[in-house]
Amino acid sequence: MPAYRIIEIRPMVDIDERGRFYKLYRVRFVVAEKVEDFIDIKEEDFSEKKVRELVEKRASEISRLMGL
Repeated sequence: MPAYRIIEIRPMVDIDERGRFYKLYRVRFVVAEKVEDFIDIKEEDFSEKKVRELVEKRASEISRLMGL
């Protein structure tokens, strides 16, 4: 598993394709203290398990691309 660190979780509001507002969380993280990225997770999907799953998946992709 690549080394990553979550640096911020920020609640946000966005608009769906029907023009309705919905809440989401932007989770910012850094991989290997080199690459910063973020994922957006809708409020209904937001849980510790889901956040870890999505961040670890993205961190692994970044690590492979960077040869880490």
